[in-house]
Amino acid sequence: MKNISAAALFLMVAFSAHSETKYQLAEEWKYVPGKWSFVQPRDITIDGNDNIYVNDGGNLLKINTQGERMSAWKYPGYSEYNYISFIIDKAGIVYFLGISDDSIVKYKYGGNLIATIGSYGNRDGEFDNPIDMAFDANGNIYVLDSRNCRVQKFDSNGIFVSKFGNKGSGNGDLDQPVYLAVDRQGNSYVADFNTRRTTRTQKFDPSGSLISIINDENYAYVKDMTVDSNFDVYILGDSGYVAKYSSSGMIS
Repeated sequence: MKNISAAALFLMVAFSAHSETKYQLAEEWKYVPGKWSFVQPRDITIDGNDNIYVNDGGNLLKINTQGERMSAWKYPGYSEYNYISFIIDKAGIVYFLGISDDSIVKYKYGGNLIATIGSYGNRDGEFDNPIDMAFDANGNIYVLDSRNCRVQKFDSNGIFVSKFGNKGSGNGDLDQPVYLAVDRQGNSYVADFNTRRTTRTQKFDPSGSLISIINDENYAYVKDMTVDSNFDVYILGDSGYVAKYSSSGMIS
């Protein structure tokens, strides 16, 4: 997911020489209006209204696109040793992913616990080291179940729907999967390490069948990735650049 290593939020995407597109710094939010400054920012996401949410040491700060603080809420179950990431659906429901309890918890922003999804195990609906999650266009939740080497799909109520993935290093297998993205058609993009210790990103259709593979020898591992409405894939590599791949798998 999307960690912020510095105590500042930058509205910027910096592409390497692999891309002709160049972005400039638009704004820097070290201190948000309302006497708030970032102390321990760890994660960021955007809701359906383009409001920005930053997890700052367990305080979930809601900011509008002008950088103005709208509200703040202390997530009651936060622990820096357990927390992985969070996402927010169109209804404003917050999903927190924790690694030590192998589950997802649902909260109404600013409110109480709604539900818990999953528990430890390898059966349908169970997790072993869940490490990433994403929504599709219909509000279904996809969870990257890392040690079980699979992706599990749940409906918006947290009911198990389907799964795909097998442990292995062959095409279509998953070997130490680390990051997940889902496009508007329900295709899944999974980054993992193969046996040669180089990173690949595999694209699967909604049924879990392999569509294509992206390999890039310019980085040792993926730090994060996302996919846009044109099905272009943006991969943040450990060497400090963002590579954009077209839907054909070609770098641009």
